[in-house]
Amino acid sequence: MVKCEICGREFNRIVGLSSHIKQRHKNEITIEEYYLKYIGENGKCKTCGKDTRFYTLEKGYNIFCCSECSRNDFEVLKKRKETRMKNNNIDKHKKISQENNPTMIKCKICKEWFKDICSLSKHIVRGHKIKLEEYYLKYINSEKRICKTCGKDTKLKNLRDGYSTFCSCKCSAVNIETRKKYKKTCVENHGVDNYSKTEEFLEKYKKTCVENHGVDNYSKTEEFKIKSENTCLKNHGVRHAYQSLKIREKGKNTCLKNMELGMHIKIKKLEKKVKIHV
Repeated sequence: MVKCEICGREFNRIVGLSSHIKQRHKNEITIEEYYLKYIGENGKCKTCGKDTRFYTLEKGYNIFCCSECSRNDFEVLKKRKETRMKNNNIDKHKKISQENNPTMIKCKICKEWFKDICSLSKHIVRGHKIKLEEYYLKYINSEKRICKTCGKDTKLKNLRDGYSTFCSCKCSAVNIETRKKYKKTCVENHGVDNYSKTEEFLEKYKKTCVENHGVDNYSKTEEFKIKSENTCLKNHGVRHAYQSLKIREKGKNTCLKNMELGMHIKIKKLEKKVKIHV
């Protein structure tokens, strides 16, 4: 039996008392005021400590202020896990078999088992409220990996793969080992060391250039020529790169170092042609 503290009337259930207060005492007191005065205290969120909303006379205030706080509470997550286990009829024998299952992964903090790395990662962030990188360094591998190309720290990919080999796409692209692998794959798949040398790529490139610019190569367009001249004027003070003495000297030194003398003679001829055009 439940008794009304205002008029003394008794009810079989608290729902009846709630309806009674709404109808008979609505001008005197609200349900929430009655609860605070005679039953309980104001609700505080279990996760963040903020005020929560009033639910009913029977249940009082909500435990959490929002769904986000509810999702991140460790006890709630544990209860949900236990409920799922009961609903799926997971008995003691199945729990024991988890240890012998190679696909199952165990949390190093609370010793719970998870079906994959994704479930474990969610559990660590939401349940234990720590970053994946912190967990990885503490329980899996205490050493950080540095970029093979530039030596900077790399980012953590996931708990299974650990840290990335490179810090950026640029470092990955210029790395000698990566370039060797790329060339090897291109030779195996296309017969050339670079995809841009294949007939398929050249045909696609020409087709796209014709559709967009009306020529089979973008370097033939007036837009490209103007941009090229403006860039050379901005960077070197001349309209064409080989009009710059500095670039010509660099070209000579490179040809003498890496190529045969015949290429150096060809460069001289090219310089003469450029002078004639200018």
